[in-house]
Amino acid sequence: MIKIQDQLISSDPEITAMQITADEDFMILGSAGVFERLQGIDIMNILWQQALIEQMKNKNNKINPGILVDTLIKLSAFKRESFKNNAEDNSVPNSSFTVILIIFKSFE
Repeated sequence: MIKIQDQLISSDPEITAMQITADEDFMILGSAGVFERLQGIDIMNILWQQALIEQMKNKNNKINPGILVDTLIKLSAFKRESFKNNAEDNSVPNSSFTVILIIFKSFE
Protein backbone atom coordinates (compact mmCIF):
# COMPACT_ATOMS: atom_id res chain seq x y z
CA MET A 1 0.00 0.00 0.00
CA ILE A 2 1.23 3.49 -0.89
CA LYS A 3 1.57 5.89 2.03
CA ILE A 4 -0.80 8.90 1.86
CA GLN A 5 2.09 11.38 1.68
CA ASP A 6 3.48 9.50 -1.37
CA GLN A 7 0.21 9.50 -3.32
CA LEU A 8 -0.25 11.95 -6.16
CA ILE A 9 -3.98 12.14 -5.49
CA SER A 10 -5.12 11.84 -1.90
CA SER A 11 -8.25 9.93 -1.05
CA ASP A 12 -8.34 11.86 2.23
CA PRO A 13 -9.17 15.47 1.29
CA GLU A 14 -9.16 18.27 3.83
CA ILE A 15 -12.76 19.40 4.20
CA THR A 16 -13.99 22.41 6.11
CA ALA A 17 -17.67 23.33 6.42
CA MET A 18 -18.67 26.89 7.08
CA GLN A 19 -21.67 29.14 6.77
CA ILE A 20 -21.30 31.69 3.98
CA THR A 21 -22.55 35.09 5.10
CA ALA A 22 -23.14 38.37 3.28
CA ASP A 23 -19.75 39.53 4.59
CA GLU A 24 -17.84 36.93 2.55
CA ASP A 25 -16.14 38.32 -0.55
CA PHE A 26 -14.67 35.22 -2.13
CA MET A 27 -13.82 31.58 -1.59
CA ILE A 28 -10.75 29.88 -2.96
CA LEU A 29 -10.28 26.17 -3.51
CA GLY A 30 -6.83 24.99 -4.42
CA SER A 31 -4.58 22.00 -4.72
CA ALA A 32 -1.68 21.25 -2.42
CA GLY A 33 0.63 22.92 -4.95
CA VAL A 34 -0.92 26.26 -4.03
CA PHE A 35 -1.10 25.75 -0.29
CA GLU A 36 2.23 24.00 0.34
CA ARG A 37 4.20 27.27 0.40
CA LEU A 38 1.49 29.90 1.00
CA GLN A 39 -0.66 30.33 4.09
CA GLY A 40 -4.35 31.25 3.87
CA ILE A 41 -3.70 34.78 5.10
CA ASP A 42 -0.98 35.23 2.45
CA ILE A 43 -3.35 34.06 -0.28
CA MET A 44 -6.04 36.44 0.91
CA ASN A 45 -3.60 39.37 0.95
CA ILE A 46 -2.27 38.51 -2.52
CA LEU A 47 -5.78 38.38 -3.96
CA TRP A 48 -6.82 41.68 -2.35
CA GLN A 49 -3.62 43.44 -3.44
CA GLN A 50 -3.99 42.24 -7.01
CA ALA A 51 -7.70 43.16 -7.04
CA LEU A 52 -6.84 46.71 -5.95
CA ILE A 53 -4.15 46.98 -8.63
CA GLU A 54 -6.58 45.77 -11.30
CA GLN A 55 -9.29 48.11 -10.08
CA MET A 56 -6.93 51.11 -10.33
CA LYS A 57 -5.84 50.07 -13.85
CA ASN A 58 -9.39 49.71 -15.18
CA LYS A 59 -11.52 52.80 -15.53
CA ASN A 60 -14.73 50.78 -15.17
CA ASN A 61 -13.58 49.28 -11.83
CA LYS A 62 -14.14 45.76 -13.20
CA ILE A 63 -11.82 43.06 -11.90
CA ASN A 64 -10.86 40.10 -14.06
CA PRO A 65 -10.88 37.02 -11.77
CA GLY A 66 -8.56 35.22 -14.22
CA ILE A 67 -5.81 37.73 -13.49
CA LEU A 68 -6.19 37.13 -9.75
CA VAL A 69 -5.94 33.34 -10.21
CA ASP A 70 -2.98 33.73 -12.60
CA THR A 71 -1.12 35.87 -10.05
CA LEU A 72 -1.69 33.30 -7.32
CA ILE A 73 -0.52 30.38 -9.48
CA LYS A 74 2.61 32.25 -10.60
CA LEU A 75 3.52 33.17 -7.03
CA SER A 76 2.92 29.58 -5.85
CA ALA A 77 5.20 28.27 -8.60
CA PHE A 78 7.85 30.87 -7.78
CA LYS A 79 7.74 29.98 -4.07
CA ARG A 80 8.05 26.27 -4.85
CA GLU A 81 11.02 26.79 -7.19
CA SER A 82 12.73 29.09 -4.66
CA PHE A 83 12.32 26.48 -1.96
CA LYS A 84 13.56 23.71 -4.28
CA ASN A 85 16.67 25.72 -5.10
CA ASN A 86 17.38 26.25 -1.39
CA ALA A 87 16.47 22.75 -0.20
CA GLU A 88 19.45 20.65 0.78
CA ASP A 89 17.77 17.31 0.17
CA ASN A 90 15.96 18.42 -3.03
CA SER A 91 12.86 16.50 -1.89
CA VAL A 92 10.27 19.16 -2.71
CA PRO A 93 7.47 17.42 -4.64
CA ASN A 94 6.43 18.57 -8.11
CA SER A 95 2.86 19.50 -7.29
CA SER A 96 0.38 20.78 -9.80
CA PHE A 97 -1.47 24.04 -9.30
CA THR A 98 -5.24 24.02 -9.37
CA VAL A 99 -7.20 27.08 -8.28
CA ILE A 100 -10.92 27.74 -8.25
CA LEU A 101 -11.90 31.26 -7.25
CA ILE A 102 -15.54 31.87 -6.39
CA ILE A 103 -16.43 35.53 -6.12
CA PHE A 104 -19.53 36.58 -4.20
CA LYS A 105 -21.68 39.67 -4.78
CA SER A 106 -20.06 41.53 -1.88
CA PHE A 107 -16.64 41.48 -3.59
CA GLU A 108 -15.81 45.11 -4.44
